Amino acid sequence: MLEFPGYVAPGWLLASADPGAATTFEVAAPALDSTVTVRIWSPADSPDDEPLPLLLVHDGPEYDALAGLTRYLGAAAAGGWLPRLRAALLSPGQRNAWYAASSRYARALAGRVIPVVTQRVASTVRVGMGTGLGALAMLHAHCRHPGIADGLFLQSGSFFVAALDGQEQRFRYFRASRRSLRTCRPAACRARPFPSC
Repeated sequence: MLEFPGYVAPGWLLASADPGAATTFEVAAPALDSTVTVRIWSPADSPDDEPLPLLLVHDGPEYDALAGLTRYLGAAAAGGWLPRLRAALLSPGQRNAWYAASSRYARALAGRVIPVVTQRVASTVRVGMGTGLGALAMLHAHCRHPGIADGLFLQSGSFFVAALDGQEQRFRYFRASRRSLRTCRPAACRARPFPSC
C-alpha cells in the first residue's frame, strides 16, 4: 500500500466495530454450469430470521479483503451512522465472463443466488453493490430481472460506451457487453428507476 504525504486514515478504521459473524456456502448455478460461493456477514448477535437490510456485493471477498467492507459495516452500525445490516459477499468466479453483461449470469443471480440467500437470512430491503465490471453486472441484472434489488450502489462502472471507452475495445467481451447493455437504456429497461444521489 502506498500512502502519500498528508494522508489521514478514515476514522472508522479506529472506531469500535461489531466483528460480526460469517457463514460461507455454495449455490448451484446451472445457467453458469458452475457454483457461486457466497459468504454472508451479519451482526454478531443477529439470528438468521431477524429481517435486516441486505447488501448484495459483487467481488465481495475482494471488497472485504482490500477495502475492509465488513469492518466498515460493523463500525458504521456500532457508531449509528448506518443501520444494522447484512452483506452477502458474492465471489466473482469467472469474473470477466460472468460480469460482462452476461445474460446467463444475470439469470443465475436472479433465479438462484438471490433466492437461496434470502431463504437463509431474512431481509427488509436489498441493495446491489459493485465496482468496475461488478457494477456493470449488477446494473445489467437489475434491468434484465426487475425486482432483484431495491437500490444500487455502483462504483467506477465499466459500461463500455464506444465514445468514452475506446481504450477497452481489446477486452474480449467488449462488443457482447455493448449489445447486452442495450437492455439498460431507459426505453428498454423494464425495471423501475432508482433515484440517483
